[in-house]
Amino acid sequence: GRPLEIEDLSNRLFIHPLSAIVEATALKSGISANTLSVSGLLCGVIAAIAFYGAPQFGNVAIGFLAMVLWHVFDGADGRVARATGTASPAGRLLDGLCDHAVFALVYAALIMNMISTGWSAATAILLAVGAGISHAVQAAAYEERRQRYERRLSGRGSSETRDPSIHEVGSGSSLTKAYDLAQRLFLGPCSGLEGALADLRSKKNGPRYADATELVRQTSVLVRMWSVLNANNRTILIAATALWNFPAAYFFVELTAFNALLVFLIYYEWKYEKWLLRNVEANAVIFAKTPGLRF
Repeated sequence: GRPLEIEDLSNRLFIHPLSAIVEATALKSGISANTLSVSGLLCGVIAAIAFYGAPQFGNVAIGFLAMVLWHVFDGADGRVARATGTASPAGRLLDGLCDHAVFALVYAALIMNMISTGWSAATAILLAVGAGISHAVQAAAYEERRQRYERRLSGRGSSETRDPSIHEVGSGSSLTKAYDLAQRLFLGPCSGLEGALADLRSKKNGPRYADATELVRQTSVLVRMWSVLNANNRTILIAATALWNFPAAYFFVELTAFNALLVFLIYYEWKYEKWLLRNVEANAVIFAKTPGLRF
């Protein structure tokens, strides 16, 4: 699993404990990871049907709970695959396709709901497509931050941190290339922190190596800030706007607020890492446990 210090609170306190229960049940019952992935997709189908019936509270509640259950299955399928030694490129591809399909189905339901309440089909589809592209870019940028934190913490290169099965499933595929491109485009300007970490780790033993680990941990606050763009928060926002009988608000937030947040986080991340780098250059590598959001 991910280092606990970068895990979203909702995952740590709710989704992951439930995923652990599903994992234990699946292992005892012989349920495969792929079966859990498909079960998550079925939850997405239920959620889409329910959200189409918004704003009735019962329908919205069913849609929300179905999406929460999808999150649980999505967390459990990978755990089962690793526990049973059945992780494979095909399984990873199935998991990814099911995840994207869940949001595609829900987005389609929101489009139909908008049309039924007087929105033009062209406007609804345009908003949904724009929001979907924004969602994909933001998700890729957030995932890169989590991967980079793990890479920095372990001292490994980026190619070692990535799950090899992602690239093994047709490393030349257009979807994989598009995802990697989105991650690279939104890395932000170089702060120089990578070089500082390499310098601190030039000696495998001693305080400077320990300082590198502490320096990386100071960036965990940044990854937690990026978690605002995770799928859990989107699930809550979809349910809230559906209950409000204004699902278009979700697309507007995705296109405006979330994209503005993406730009801000890239800038703030660069400034924060530059602040950390100045501490390194001043030989003040050992920081307090909570440095605070300052630079």
